[in-house]
Amino acid sequence: MGEKMKDLKHIRFFEQLLDQANNELVMQAKADGRVAVGYTCYYVPEVLLNCGSAFSVRLSAPNTGSLDISQYYMTSFICGYARALFERAFEGGYNFIDFYAYASGSANYCLSNRYQMDKSKSYSPEGSNWQFSAGIGMGVEFIAAKKVGFYIDPSLNYWFTAGEVSNIRTRQPLMLGLELGIRLHI
Repeated sequence: MGEKMKDLKHIRFFEQLLDQANNELVMQAKADGRVAVGYTCYYVPEVLLNCGSAFSVRLSAPNTGSLDISQYYMTSFICGYARALFERAFEGGYNFIDFYAYASGSANYCLSNRYQMDKSKSYSPEGSNWQFSAGIGMGVEFIAAKKVGFYIDPSLNYWFTAGEVSNIRTRQPLMLGLELGIRLHI
């Protein structure tokens, strides 16, 4: 009986690690000078996030209560997992993250595509109204003051072509994006 109780003690330790995103192991790694890389998608290759002094942290939102803030800012079509992550981030639950990586996808539908030649003539080209994309990105924030940070968020998107009406995304399907900005931590 004594051996089983010792095993349960270790199981309880690992259960407690799952109770918080910023748990004991994360705090120890940060104290050792390692860089926390947050991610959400299972398809992100963790082995690439755990290079050098970096370590990966899959974002979760255990013990999330109310989702009032996320319901106010997000559409009802967003899943509960994403809402819980937003709620936890808004509460400051991921302030320990130094760097983040993400994957994305989108489906766009063209509602109208009409070219006006002159006042009496217009032209509507033939083609599919749908266009799909996939992308990856990463970001980092540099804290400048207690409530102010500067961020950089480079991304790479690829727009798949399948008979769409000619546009910038069909002529140049691979696009590099770069966001720079200031974050105010209210």
